[in-house]
Amino acid sequence: MTKARLHPGITEADYIDLPGVRVSTLKRCLDNPHAAKDPWAGSDAMLLGSLVHCMVLEPDKVEERYAVCEMRRDARTKAYQEFLAENEGKEILTNAIWNQATSMAEGVKAHPAIAYIETAKSIECGITFDVNGLLVKGKADVIVYDEDGTLCILDVKTTRDASKRNFARDCARMHYGMQLAAYGYGVAKAIDADPLGFRYLVLAVENNGTPRVACWELDAESVVFGLEQLNDAALAYTEQDEAGWPVNYNENFEPISLPKW
Repeated sequence: MTKARLHPGITEADYIDLPGVRVSTLKRCLDNPHAAKDPWAGSDAMLLGSLVHCMVLEPDKVEERYAVCEMRRDARTKAYQEFLAENEGKEILTNAIWNQATSMAEGVKAHPAIAYIETAKSIECGITFDVNGLLVKGKADVIVYDEDGTLCILDVKTTRDASKRNFARDCARMHYGMQLAAYGYGVAKAIDADPLGFRYLVLAVENNGTPRVACWELDAESVVFGLEQLNDAALAYTEQDEAGWPVNYNENFEPISLPKW
């Protein structure tokens, strides 16, 4: 069993080089273990979320990671080729995405909960830990102690609807509870603590034009369920790995029951 470790302030390149299965990959195991290792398809929503994260959590890194292109993106033109050469290795953004992210980040920074980020013990903290013999890695947005001295795991999320009812559904569908619980489990293993003694917080900002912000805390039942999901996902990943990651689901016809919606 590998000893759990924290990697405060780890760069993305160094995080990629860390051994272990990403928590994000284990989240996919909960929906379809066969597809857990499929390539990720990028999207404007994912790019927007990454940019908002950077603006809120690591504003000093924005310029080195992103560049706004105000000209027409035509690889046949000399001007665009020069722009790409000058910004090699950066994510190329449109003005629209930049302006939207700026508005969302400003909304987060104006919210009282920004104090949890401003007083953080660690921002973008890498974590490596063992789950049922499987080495796992994740990167927590924020690790901070509240005013009572309780350790908090905080994640910044972008969403279309941050209202309590609808965001709770999103959290369940996107397995955010398992994600936060996994970070807490890893931190607890590293510092020899009980993950159920932590607080699990989400700072959500809407991406639908009006950057409304909400701050939610997972209840104890959701954290316990998240830890159970972490265990289930690790077992599902190991099972697929031992089977050699078969492409197909089965080789013979099997019974299937249809849901009665």
